[in-house]
Amino acid sequence: MFNITYHYPALIAFIFIPLSIFLSIFFYRKTSLSRNMRVLLICIKSLAIFLLLVLLLEPSLLSTVKGKVNNNKFVLTDNTRSMNLPGRSNELKKSEIASLLKSSIFTGENFRFYSFGSEKIEQVSSSAFDSLRFNGFITDPDMALQSLRERFPENHFNPVIIISDGIFNNGGNPLYKAKLFESPFMTIGIGDTVQKKDVVIDRVFYNEKAMTDAVNPIRVSVSAHNIPSGIINVNLLREGSVTSSKTINVLNAEQTSDITFEVTENKPGTVRYKVEAEQLPGEITYKNNYTNFLIDYIENKINILFLSGGPGYDNSFLSDIFKRIKNYHTTVKTVKNAGEFYEGPIDFKSLGDYSAIVLQGFPTAQFSSEVISSLSSKVKENNIPLIFFASRNTEYKRLDLFEDLIPFSIARVSGDENLFSPRAVSGMDNELKDVLSEIESAPQIFKNVTGVQQKVGSEVLMTDKASGEPMLITRIAGKTRSAAFLGYGLWRWRLNEKSDYEKTAEKFIMGLVNFTISKEKKSKFLVYPSKNIFDYTEDIKYYAEVYDDNYSPVRNAVVRGKITSNGSTVQNNIPFAYNDNRYEAVIPPIKSGDYLFEADAETNNIFYAKGESRFLVDSINTEFLITKSNFENLRNLSSNTNGRFFTGSDKPREITEYLASLEQISSGMSESGTVTYTNLWENKYILLIIIGLFSVEWFIRKRSNLP
Repeated sequence: MFNITYHYPALIAFIFIPLSIFLSIFFYRKTSLSRNMRVLLICIKSLAIFLLLVLLLEPSLLSTVKGKVNNNKFVLTDNTRSMNLPGRSNELKKSEIASLLKSSIFTGENFRFYSFGSEKIEQVSSSAFDSLRFNGFITDPDMALQSLRERFPENHFNPVIIISDGIFNNGGNPLYKAKLFESPFMTIGIGDTVQKKDVVIDRVFYNEKAMTDAVNPIRVSVSAHNIPSGIINVNLLREGSVTSSKTINVLNAEQTSDITFEVTENKPGTVRYKVEAEQLPGEITYKNNYTNFLIDYIENKINILFLSGGPGYDNSFLSDIFKRIKNYHTTVKTVKNAGEFYEGPIDFKSLGDYSAIVLQGFPTAQFSSEVISSLSSKVKENNIPLIFFASRNTEYKRLDLFEDLIPFSIARVSGDENLFSPRAVSGMDNELKDVLSEIESAPQIFKNVTGVQQKVGSEVLMTDKASGEPMLITRIAGKTRSAAFLGYGLWRWRLNEKSDYEKTAEKFIMGLVNFTISKEKKSKFLVYPSKNIFDYTEDIKYYAEVYDDNYSPVRNAVVRGKITSNGSTVQNNIPFAYNDNRYEAVIPPIKSGDYLFEADAETNNIFYAKGESRFLVDSINTEFLITKSNFENLRNLSSNTNGRFFTGSDKPREITEYLASLEQISSGMSESGTVTYTNLWENKYILLIIIGLFSVEWFIRKRSNLP
């Protein structure tokens, strides 16, 4: 038999029935139709509206087949590296877990044990608890629950038991997946919620790609927990050698400080850096005192095409800044009339050489749609990042010709211009943070748009201080990158001699360009990893892109790679497979080290191009960034599923009695059976039924000459 179960009171669903009928009758109250035809249309519309309303609250369809209840108790054990840290009374958390699993609590035939700490759960034998490696580098209970449900789609869970320190550092909130189990969750908290002495490199903010011969800031966030007042030294290492040092004055028991290093490289290539804080006696761990990272330096001349909607103050102000930045080779085109630029036409054949295109007040209302469409097509074909600066005369309807290349849309352009103060979004953590804070104190500038709507995948970095409307928006969608600043009148920033913000504007432009550009556009063969640093326990994923002379993707190339370290070959003849407009290779885990990946591309059995990139393999320290247990996460999981939370220090008898009470409840279900769940929102047939009902209604109305 079938039942409908919801995450809300069933009464709400039944209220939708009269509501749907009322809306349908109200809709057809004044139509001149026969009684039978009106009843038919009301029934169709009522059913469609009812299904749509129910679907919006995401019910699940529960199918049960009568049979004997399978009362397996599934135990998910945290198998991550944080379990190697001390917990209560300086006992290692992994020892606490081992003692708990071997206790009388988990004796019996109905317990099934699994560990999580990687992409999939792994089964653990009740006789092999000592084999747990506690080596996972992320804690993702959301993925663990999804993996459990995929492995046992027809099982009844009573209960699901999670043993963890509650430090969830990856994936989504597991509560939604937990509710789909329709079972109580019993959680057991391991470790100590009291913060122990520790120095942590929390975050390092840097540009993954930077220009040579330019100052590149590296901002470091350092936390000091229960450290006596004094000084902490923080070093920046380049290729293993200390190049700079900073000090932090510790004044409070809990303190987070930001420091900034500035580096400059004069040659293109990939450079390895390391930020490390000095090790103080008595820290709970030293594995969070450092962070390694790579920065890819690009040849100092970045080619930029600057398209201006016409002569004006902002055109002069911005183009002058672009021209004087020594890392940029800027080509300026200023609109003269409907299809011409003062400096001559755009060379569409060379667009692939540009690293970014800047639209300053472009396009205008009178400018040729044909030229705009051609430009949009070439930009999309070559994956050239777009950076948009507004002006009073921008024609936003023509800007729509760029489609998804622009990160926003406009509901209305106001005839008036208004002064406003940009404000950085609170909580923002990226390399633009500092310069955006400076802009907040700059003179007001203008805007003439309202109803700004950011597109999917975009991020708002600045808003209008008064209205909260987005003013600086960035977007990364696949290979497409873009940014837009919707204020104009930046020339006002240099009017006050005492506080000239022209330098701020220059830093803003450089930061925005660096933030937006992704890679050099000159290369016809690109080889790059999915990330710069891999854990020594995970697969290494590499990608390659091959382009022809017109910078169009080549789909029939043969790509093979090689991994070397210190001149020695580690793996050779690594094949790539073409998938989703690029080539992919997956390499099994390799030991920690500094590696070079070299790849060759062939077309028609002839050598075409070669490329290389660098990557690191290390013991990723994500599990050590937070060292005190978070029992609140576990309590929320239990309380929202009608389960219970325990700690590892609770008496085993209390936990055993709770498990016994669950057995008594389920023993009263003499007949139940195999349980499966279907999320109706993800069910294409339900959606097709709704669409079909509305379509039938529309067809009958049109045949009856109804609007």
